[in-house]
Amino acid sequence: MSQLQFEIQEQIDNIDFVHFVDDEAVYASFKNVVLKREKGESHFRPIATLPCNLLDRLKLSVKLSRRVFRKRVENVMALPSGTVLAAMDGKIYRIQRNGLTECVYELERGRGTLHRGMAVDPAGCVYIAEYCRNSERSDVAVHKGCDDGQFWAVCYRSDPGKLRHYHGVFYDTFEDCLWLTSGDEPGENWIMKASLDFSEVRFIGDGSKFYSAVNLIPCEDGIYFGNDDPFGPNYICRLDRESLEVERLQLINGPAWYGYQTNDGLLLFASTVESQDTAPDKLAHLYVSSDNRSWKSVHSWSKDGWYPWSVFQLGVINFPGGRATSSDEIWISGQAFNGFDMSLCKGALSLDNSRITESSVKPKVLMLLPDLSWCSPVQGAVALAGHLGKSGVEVTLGSLEERGVGTDLIKAELQFLGIDTYCFHLPGLRGVLGVQQVRKYLSENEFNVVVSYGFRADLMNWALRKSALRVCSIRENYDAWRRRFGWKGVLAGHLMAKIWKDVDGLVTLTQAMADDLCQNGIQQTPIKVVPNFIDTAAIKRQLAVQPTQEETEDLLIGYFGVLENWKRVDVTLEAVASVIHENRLTDVHYHVVGDGPERRNLEKLARSLNIEQYVTFHGYVPRPWSLMAQVHIHLLASESEGLPRCIMEGMALGKTCIASNLLGMSELIEHGQTGYLVKPGDMNSMRDVLQDVIKARLLLPSREIAEYIESHHDAPVCGQMFLDGLNDLLTLKS
Repeated sequence: MSQLQFEIQEQIDNIDFVHFVDDEAVYASFKNVVLKREKGESHFRPIATLPCNLLDRLKLSVKLSRRVFRKRVENVMALPSGTVLAAMDGKIYRIQRNGLTECVYELERGRGTLHRGMAVDPAGCVYIAEYCRNSERSDVAVHKGCDDGQFWAVCYRSDPGKLRHYHGVFYDTFEDCLWLTSGDEPGENWIMKASLDFSEVRFIGDGSKFYSAVNLIPCEDGIYFGNDDPFGPNYICRLDRESLEVERLQLINGPAWYGYQTNDGLLLFASTVESQDTAPDKLAHLYVSSDNRSWKSVHSWSKDGWYPWSVFQLGVINFPGGRATSSDEIWISGQAFNGFDMSLCKGALSLDNSRITESSVKPKVLMLLPDLSWCSPVQGAVALAGHLGKSGVEVTLGSLEERGVGTDLIKAELQFLGIDTYCFHLPGLRGVLGVQQVRKYLSENEFNVVVSYGFRADLMNWALRKSALRVCSIRENYDAWRRRFGWKGVLAGHLMAKIWKDVDGLVTLTQAMADDLCQNGIQQTPIKVVPNFIDTAAIKRQLAVQPTQEETEDLLIGYFGVLENWKRVDVTLEAVASVIHENRLTDVHYHVVGDGPERRNLEKLARSLNIEQYVTFHGYVPRPWSLMAQVHIHLLASESEGLPRCIMEGMALGKTCIASNLLGMSELIEHGQTGYLVKPGDMNSMRDVLQDVIKARLLLPSREIAEYIESHHDAPVCGQMFLDGLNDLLTLKS
């Protein structure tokens, strides 16, 4: 099978940006000089020098100062008449064919626009949308220039508080309209559709990061863009022209600010190295599609070493505006990359028949679990199996034994999802002796991947040897075994380390967990970080049929999970009691939902703290989401966790969560923004935060929290990350 590859034919390091391409020339800039390369020529020549004072010339003098001070020509556009417009420092310059250059307009504020932030319609009218700090969130203007760029005026103003600034404006030849993008904070991310006179402006979406974008590419079948979320995940997306619904097409490794369409039908997007959280490899990738559906990375550039990135600029790949070129003449400029910093290149996309686009081996997956009881690892496996099934992967959920509370509910959910199940009836540690039975089942059903969850399942997976690609899904940090089970946990941890070093791949819930494994000697086995996730669709589906809880004016606090000593529910009871007694509260109630060996001790503790009238022990409640939806504050004081689903479920319902700041927990909760973090197992820390939240009513905004979970920890998002990693492992093995 052949694959497109990007081949750089020419690179020029003394030119900052390529801006515009038309039938006659390519336009670029260096410092404050606008450059032009005529068709058939091999070099760029200056056509205008934009005015600068002495201080600005100093800022422009070297690459690093241009990066630090954001000093550059922002945009260049050639009009049909041959007049060239250039934007720099918030001023619009008009460059005539005879070289006469004059400043014809000054924007109200900001440095002007982002790269490719200008659009021109068939009448030759030019549109510029302001990009500025706007910390006060006042109105932001769109400007229109007519008569060959000579006369300018404001043609539209956003409502105050609606958005921070515009990212760009784009003309759509298919509907003879304009599209605009905006940002940056939650509630300010809009895709806008406007008539050319702005008499009609439609805001699409809800302002969330789901609609975050910089560049738009209008195509006949839809509007294509890349997400702009520095904390990810990010996708290449398509906005349907009829329904105005957004479809996520491809998960990518970082925000995609800029894209391009060739005149022979290829779409390109380049990821930006904006955060090490979303681009831990520090690479900007060039993604290409020939059918607007399937995407492949064909080239990458590595971020340079100048820190901090916020000062010395992010790693950004740009494309020019103007006429679409063919796939054998693609102009690109780059900023802040090793060997490609404020430089431009011309490259070509060609077929490389020696390379393979993906593994020719399609995954057929057995997900192996100790049992099918209703617990966090099993729920995660069910959600993942559902996504894999929807993605066309053959998957079966296998269990070593058939036992546990809530097994019927798990089976019902799997039946709804169309996922097969199989029980091996191999209970206990001695069940590992039945490895030949599992090997036979794999061979008869042609499974080539086994993904295991938990100690016994991992042990069985390891014992399978070369029968399949063996992947262990690790749910907790390396030292969790020792902290929870003492000397037995130490022995189990040593055995697990040997297993994890020998299998074909590992999946961890957090980057911190992956780093922890590497520090403990597990360095050769490939590790894929796939955040723990929940199935928000399943929660919504159940809430629609579950009876609603009775309304109450009390402030409701909740704990949802097993009642084991390491969960430290005693700490939450003591914190709740302290807050109630110190503040003489009567309108607070604590719901403890779950069962386990500590229940009797916890009920006794509640009586001794004199809060039994404020606490309800519900015992085991399957699918407790209707009760979760009523609770205002969720507590978790655990001394050992992976990335807790109970907190994710609360956040998905828009609840304020207070949880232990364990290793990796900050990858789920940003303190004060999406929840609150406290010292693990510490009553004083839990009490102080709980008291602040209750007294000052510091409940966090529900919509933003729920949106965060749906964009970062929902099954489709993380399931695709898992599938990508699985395909990478299969490719490596093949």
